Amino acid sequence: MIYWVVWFAQNKLVHEGYRSSIYETSTFIKAFVSEQDTICMADEHTGPTVVSRWEAPPLSVVKVNSDSAFIWQDRAATSGVVARDIEGLVMAAYVIPHSNVLDAFVTEALACKFAVQIAKDMRLLNVLAKDMRLLNFYCS
Repeated sequence: MIYWVVWFAQNKLVHEGYRSSIYETSTFIKAFVSEQDTICMADEHTGPTVVSRWEAPPLSVVKVNSDSAFIWQDRAATSGVVARDIEGLVMAAYVIPHSNVLDAFVTEALACKFAVQIAKDMRLLNVLAKDMRLLNFYCS
């Protein structure tokens, strides 16, 4: 969640020219956590409410998610990649900084490239991609 907040703040800076203060960012995180705690509290009539966003991949498949953030003024970017198994356990997580990046589209492409490279390095054969397509790798 913290990574998302940082990504969101970077997008506001790049696209709207608005720089969030540390106080605003920490206040947003505290409010978000408080809201999540409220959502998950047990309702006396319906029982506990559980909010789930991550969906497990099929059996013997690893789900690899990637995303990126781009700072136009600095031509700098950061990609993040997370690989999770069927139980949601993190098998690998990487953050990769980039410099001299042309635009946000290139940043997304770099994130995808690193996701594929990490899956290949881990010798994974069945990978669920960001768009829910099953990728079959042959690792020699």
